[in-house]
Amino acid sequence: MIRKSLLLFAVNTSGRAFQYVYRLVMSYFLTLKEFGVLSASLPYQSFVLLFTSMSITPTVSKFTSEYRIHEKEKIFNVFSLLLMGFLMGGVLYLLTGVLTQFFGAEFSGSESLLRILAAGVPFAVLLSICTGVFLGFERSELMAVFLFVYQVLMILFSYFLVKYTGLQGAAQGILLGYAVTGVAAFVVVLKFRTSVTFNVQDIIGIFRFFTPVLTGVVGLWALLNVDILILARFVSPEEVGVYGMAFPTARLIFGFSAALSALLIPKVSELTYKGRDTSQSIKSSFEVCTLVTLPLSVALAAFSKEILFVLFGNYDGYTSLALLSFGMLFYSLFFVGYSALQGIGRPHYSMGAALVSSVCCIALCFLLIPRYSLIGAALSTSTSCIIGFLLTLLLLKTYFVPRIQFIVVLLPLFLFEHVTGVLEGKLTTMAVYAAFGLPFILLYFYLSRKYLHVKE
Repeated sequence: MIRKSLLLFAVNTSGRAFQYVYRLVMSYFLTLKEFGVLSASLPYQSFVLLFTSMSITPTVSKFTSEYRIHEKEKIFNVFSLLLMGFLMGGVLYLLTGVLTQFFGAEFSGSESLLRILAAGVPFAVLLSICTGVFLGFERSELMAVFLFVYQVLMILFSYFLVKYTGLQGAAQGILLGYAVTGVAAFVVVLKFRTSVTFNVQDIIGIFRFFTPVLTGVVGLWALLNVDILILARFVSPEEVGVYGMAFPTARLIFGFSAALSALLIPKVSELTYKGRDTSQSIKSSFEVCTLVTLPLSVALAAFSKEILFVLFGNYDGYTSLALLSFGMLFYSLFFVGYSALQGIGRPHYSMGAALVSSVCCIALCFLLIPRYSLIGAALSTSTSCIIGFLLTLLLLKTYFVPRIQFIVVLLPLFLFEHVTGVLEGKLTTMAVYAAFGLPFILLYFYLSRKYLHVKE
């Protein structure tokens, strides 16, 4: 279990890293306007990733593991979820015209990108079903290999295509990556020699389980993506491009919370099944998440200008990054609570918290973006993440007081940045700020070390 948990954590972390590298690579080959158009289109890809990894794969792995024991002939029923792939791909394809009309006039080039990304959805679902089957057969190494291959192919295809076909190549690389990897994974699944049979009653059971999970995922996606979609209605592609550099950088903070939540769900589920109290595990998970994520948020906020300069050569969105870094702190805590609600058997509560916070985000975006532009978008998302976090605390009927007193050792980071500023050259800036900042961050974790564990 430990080996598999570490493998899943590595897959999750590497996947986020590859997605970020993809944006970095595209930012170097596209103009700021083109990158802004791409950034406004990538929420389609974000939805596909959440749709597949948080609803399709867990559903398939659950039913595959159940069928594998006594009813192996039923396993092929999970491929009925391909219908959702075609349905969702069709819906996204039809929505491209509506979305591009919602965007500003300068985003007309996004329609072709959105259609290409929509065309990749069935292949993404096929790959996700196959990885779920691998997990159900306890072949997590196969899942890791195919997801790694997809990420590599996505970047390689996009790298070559964007050089020859321009902006559309950025989306074509994603489509080709899904198509090649999805078909290859399906060929491997066929070698498991399961019967190719379908049963309507079993398929209905699969979809009944899948539906509420998908609804919650839609809420999570909206919370993290509507800001840039609404931003594209009110500002220029160049400004969206600037925001498109800040937001994915802030999302890197969320990596630890995702891994912690993946381990928290089965732990809380087991305690609930045994009739034991789950409050201590949930509270300590919140505390550990805060202790780990807060210094990352502080460092990202303190050095926001320098981080964007080193990564993208453009630091115009540093204020948005500073705000979003704390927004992602609360999103990380929200996701721990979201997962805890699922673990104690209340998925409808977690779904409700996700939907309420996403509606708040939409309302705040329309209220703040026309007046405050990029800062309004960052404020809207961050405020909605705080609302979502407070909702999960309310629904869990819990509270916690994290031991964050050692955060004072990070305050010199803000003073150093104020005095030093951006230096000449990216390598010089990275070396100087890393040399100064890392010892303070390590000191914080050293002082907090005895609190960094989840209680039973």
